Amino acid sequence: MAYMSRIILMMTEVVMQKKNILLKKEFQPVYIWDSCREDPHNTYTFFRKELTLSEMMSCQVMIAAETRYELYLNGKYKRFGQLQCSPQYKYYDHFELQLSKGRNCIGIIVHCSGHKNYSPPSLAFELRDNRGRALLTTGDNWKCHRSEAWAQDTFYFHMNKYAPWQEHFDSNKYDPAWCSCGYDDSHWNDPVHCAIDKVPECLLPRTLEYYDERKVFAEKISRIDESIWLANRAGKDICAELSAPGKELENAVLECPEAILTKSGKTVVSCSTRHLAGPFDGVYEPTVVLDFGRVIRGFVEFEFAGLAGGEEVLIGYAERLIDGYFNNAIEGNFATKATLRSGKDAFRARNWRAFRYIKVRFRKFYSTAKLNYFRVNELNYPFEQKGEFKASDKQLEKIFEISRGTVNLCALDGLY
Repeated sequence: MAYMSRIILMMTEVVMQKKNILLKKEFQPVYIWDSCREDPHNTYTFFRKELTLSEMMSCQVMIAAETRYELYLNGKYKRFGQLQCSPQYKYYDHFELQLSKGRNCIGIIVHCSGHKNYSPPSLAFELRDNRGRALLTTGDNWKCHRSEAWAQDTFYFHMNKYAPWQEHFDSNKYDPAWCSCGYDDSHWNDPVHCAIDKVPECLLPRTLEYYDERKVFAEKISRIDESIWLANRAGKDICAELSAPGKELENAVLECPEAILTKSGKTVVSCSTRHLAGPFDGVYEPTVVLDFGRVIRGFVEFEFAGLAGGEEVLIGYAERLIDGYFNNAIEGNFATKATLRSGKDAFRARNWRAFRYIKVRFRKFYSTAKLNYFRVNELNYPFEQKGEFKASDKQLEKIFEISRGTVNLCALDGLY
């Protein structure tokens, strides 16, 4: 396997050199991190810096982070990365970024997994103009802040090394203005430089193409149920609640569920509210299992309107159903929880998952709210399809397409 990986790497580098993508001048990274000395595992740290340009400019970005990053420019999401690789030999991302005349704000979220096989947490960033001159480099004049919007002590699924933690996000603790110009970061920390023995020994320019991204909706609804909320039985792993069997809708509300399969925004959600008027046997929460028709890989995205604030959306991922039911508590404990703010609120998961089925459980929806959309930002490596397979036996053609799809699913940062 190691021999094949070296061959693939060599072939990829040759292709990228022909496309003249590799940088002419080597990246000399300056690594920084938050001065907070607390345990960094499963933390999300914000970094920001403003700069002023005399004209609109297409710039070259070079960035390396441990474990993953999201890049924002003037409040807008631009890109995520990076390639997961050996701690000794790491890759940095490099790409073009269009900056505006006047003030610009660079914002970066770094999620540190804290896995022992990875490097210590760090960020290195450089912005160059079209003549190769450095306009901005990570250093003392940046500001950083460890976010409280993500819970740190969530369930850890040991089988996964890329993103082993369940993501629990609270939108009420997240200020979207943090990556915009003029934000008051005076209460944030000054970064510290990372010790030389705590950074990668060798940093190489990325040789793989960047991912293709597209929005997809589920193909059909597999099940609609309601489940009682056993609040005093909840633990770290929310997959247990997502895997609980339900019953036919009687107390909870899920109107126009078929609209979830489109972007029409007509689905209405509400939990049972009889407990608010007097004694009742509990709170019933609507649940829906979505079937995307095939195993895909990507980030979940959704938006609600008419929220009271404090509602929670629990999302579970599975590649198959077990005896016709969703159950990811016994294999692949991948799940996400988002707590929403009042009014209109949107959420995008920070870790991609692979799945065919998604189960969504709606919690604390004590007044009706409208689901504007629920979709997945699907990721694929941009393979060039140069051939096809035809046979008199149509089953062989199906097997070939399944094999092609499997290779695609197993190839994003590398071959798995």
